[in-house]
Amino acid sequence: MDAEQAHRGGPRRPGGGRRRTVNGHGGEPTASDAAIPADSAALADSAALADSAALADSAALAEITAKQHIHDAVMRYCRGIDRLDMTAVRSAYHADGVDHHTGFDGPVEGFIEWVGPLLRTLDGTRHEISNHLAQVSGDRAVAESYGVARHWGAHRAMNFTTGLRYVDYFERRDGTWAIVERFAVREWNRYEGPPADDPSAARVIRIEHGAGDGPAGARDATDPVYRLLQRLE
Repeated sequence: MDAEQAHRGGPRRPGGGRRRTVNGHGGEPTASDAAIPADSAALADSAALADSAALADSAALAEITAKQHIHDAVMRYCRGIDRLDMTAVRSAYHADGVDHHTGFDGPVEGFIEWVGPLLRTLDGTRHEISNHLAQVSGDRAVAESYGVARHWGAHRAMNFTTGLRYVDYFERRDGTWAIVERFAVREWNRYEGPPADDPSAARVIRIEHGAGDGPAGARDATDPVYRLLQRLE
């Protein structure tokens, strides 16, 4: 190649054309040059997939969080009923919540006024939740909780166990999930204890919680759960 050819950009192709330069160098495009657009597209696709996965993970986490808050509300209701803690019961509902219960149908404040004195006629209750399914749609949800409610007291009529479902419509308002409407569905009822025509038989076996009987529960703020909760304050 003579000086003129070098000055004019390299040797001519047959027919008079010059070789196209790539990246400032003479010659045909190299494999690395051709790969640049493909690599850019692959990176863009990878970033899009990562963004999509992040959005999916975020949505899944939001749903899991919502379901946990809904489950917690159901559990607070059960603790409130069993410990005669009406503040805990109330916290499971929005202020305009409605409860459809055996013996009561109306707003949550009326339910609390009705159920509190009724519970105090018993020696105790245990509300136990087993299956629980919450289906969430944005700020709304429907939860179905299967449970068993145990009741005991001095009179035979107070000693019974009920199989139930809580069917609840929830809403999230100002970041709080709570019940808007509850259907307390009773599915079976069983009276416990001796036959009604055996007045001499003991109606219920009470645990006196003397020395060696283990921790005693209470239906007020002296119960162990409330003593432990004070440690979190």
